[in-house]
Amino acid sequence: MDHSELGPARELDVFHQAGCEAGHGRKPNGPGAALLARSFSKDARMPLARASAAIESTRFRDLVLDTAAWIEAGG
Repeated sequence: MDHSELGPARELDVFHQAGCEAGHGRKPNGPGAALLARSFSKDARMPLARASAAIESTRFRDLVLDTAAWIEAGG
């Protein structure tokens, strides 16, 4: 798994969180909020699908299992 599979989804998450914090206390249902939400939903589909596919892969599962075995067995 390459970080490039997860990076875009994380960047969108950070952007969304920053936008929510910046808009705190403002009109949450204003026209700008609706436009931003639609745009975010549309733009987030592909990065989230790629991230989801990456963490559902055999390679990722093997990494998690190998890491857990290493932790249990010690250094």
